[in-house]
Amino acid sequence: MRKDESNLFGVETNKRGVPLWSVGASWNISREDFWRSKIFSSLNLRATYGTSGNIPNGMSAYTIISNSSASSNSVVKIPYANIVSPRNPYLRWEKVAMANFALDFGLLDDRIKGTVEYYRKKVVDMVSSQTVDPTKGFSSVRVNSAHMTGQGVDLNLIGKVLKGSWNWTVNMQTGYAKNTLTKYLLNSQSPAYLYVGSGTNVLPYEGEMPYMLLSYRFNGLDPATGDPLGELDGAPSENYKDIRQKTALEQLVFHGSPVPLWHGALRNTLSYRQLTFSANIAFKAAYYFRRNTISYSSLLKNNDGHADYALRWQKAGDELHTTVPSFVYPINEDRDDFYGMSAATVENGSHIRLNDIKISYAFKGNVFGSKIIRGMDLYCYADRLNWVLWRKNKRGIDPEYPDGFKLPMQISFGLNIQL
Repeated sequence: MRKDESNLFGVETNKRGVPLWSVGASWNISREDFWRSKIFSSLNLRATYGTSGNIPNGMSAYTIISNSSASSNSVVKIPYANIVSPRNPYLRWEKVAMANFALDFGLLDDRIKGTVEYYRKKVVDMVSSQTVDPTKGFSSVRVNSAHMTGQGVDLNLIGKVLKGSWNWTVNMQTGYAKNTLTKYLLNSQSPAYLYVGSGTNVLPYEGEMPYMLLSYRFNGLDPATGDPLGELDGAPSENYKDIRQKTALEQLVFHGSPVPLWHGALRNTLSYRQLTFSANIAFKAAYYFRRNTISYSSLLKNNDGHADYALRWQKAGDELHTTVPSFVYPINEDRDDFYGMSAATVENGSHIRLNDIKISYAFKGNVFGSKIIRGMDLYCYADRLNWVLWRKNKRGIDPEYPDGFKLPMQISFGLNIQL
């Protein structure tokens, strides 16, 4: 048990602190007298529950002001100050409570060992921004305004497939995690178009994930002109400015999470005598990303093109096999913005990739007859291979590098000497 205090929450003692505590227990079932199993060599059940507190950065119960010296470039040559954070006498700790339940096990004389863990997290008094009357001197304040729950499952397995001159070990890790907004105390007055994009703004929807990838509805291309068709008041529309300004939040397309809900990795290590080879295969699933596409306004203004230009609508019938609008002049930026933020440019990010490989050779004993060197390991390690083995999207896009600019592959060689 502990108690944390901070004067960010005021000068009164009873407002500064938050009590924190945790408790845990485990039961090694395989050590009980009644335990009899030819399959399970070990079995342990454990559970924990605890609380923690977060201090919002850059906030206080009192007004925070930043002073600046006079600038030679300013019109008025006097010092000035900015309000960094307005007064918030109701500021409270963000409190987190988490419960964990896990099962550790061993199979076949610990030939296979693993852990299955389920956790559930509850967060109350989360801090979020709220718009206020700008005549107060600032446009928004951050207040305790939301509650959220999170839950997930983790599975870790280590298996020894082969033992002897040939050794083969498989290490698998996978997990699932999802957060849900259970209460939102602020009435959002933000227009719906602020939530369209990459899913970085908190959605004020109770019962949904706080961050989701949202888009304008896409109803294909006009067969006569190749213009993209959106939706306004339940009907197809080409009024792109009104689609942006008048579409309600609930009328947008809710694709899903912009970050993977499922993730995992599988590392295989194969060795023969002193030679060892290992490879790491990773996967991410249940998430979405927005791909880049052609913007005719960017093409003409900045010479910024895209390969989708070759897929554009050019004649009647092209709308049956492409979603890329026709090229029009004069350019219509609202048209470009609508298509770029429509459901037509969202892809499923699920994929499997080979991340890295390593080859090593271990010299044992008196290396090269030396009495000083007791052992030596020579290895080659290749990282950031960027080899996508499978992807959900059919466009050949690497979901981790949708812009096409990948980090370069990194190869290193090393020599470890034991004296």
